Amino acid sequence: MSTVVNMPIQNNLTKHFLIVLIICSCTSKRVYELEFDINNYVSRQNSSFKFKLDTISSFEWDELLVAGPYTDLNEIYEYELDMFSNSIKSHDRFILLGFMLNKRGIKYVELKRDKGLDILLSGGRNGYKIFKREKTDFEIKL
Repeated sequence: MSTVVNMPIQNNLTKHFLIVLIICSCTSKRVYELEFDINNYVSRQNSSFKFKLDTISSFEWDELLVAGPYTDLNEIYEYELDMFSNSIKSHDRFILLGFMLNKRGIKYVELKRDKGLDILLSGGRNGYKIFKREKTDFEIKL
């Protein structure tokens, strides 16, 4: 007994799946590659280090939101942050960096709470702090 496989249907399903995957990855607001690079860089540091974000230019942005653990992004009323995941309000294992343009969230990364990154929240209010792009050249002291 032989099995009949309809290859054109399988090929069409594969094509449709790839198209959906490409569309989803292009519209994602979370920047995984940048997140991986920053987390990797920070984890390799053994002493004080520079943390420059103002040079990121693969997309346009003018402000940076640094949100700490348990921050509810829905309570930051001055900005439109619907594009960001609000999972940080239930976690303490990461810090959210949200890149914004004209008071609207456009891209974000979730950074491990590692190597003194909590200092970025120093002087903030209600668990978050906002920086102008030109003020995102940080020095983290361990």
